[in-house]
Amino acid sequence: MLGEKQERWLLDGLTTSQAKWNVLAQQVFFARRDGAFGPEGERYSMDAWDGYPGARQRILDFLAENNIA
Repeated sequence: MLGEKQERWLLDGLTTSQAKWNVLAQQVFFARRDGAFGPEGERYSMDAWDGYPGARQRILDFLAENNIA
């Protein structure tokens, strides 16, 4: 979803932020969603974070490991 430089910029900004709360606002859904109904399988959009599970997990892991709220 983000390029390498964009992701680094985001993580660096979160690391150096002195805010009590950090809010990430964007136009696409960050949480995992399954667009398929019923037991047929899973369907994800490449225009949302569902299409980039590794990148989403890196950001979530970074937030948890660095205790960023």
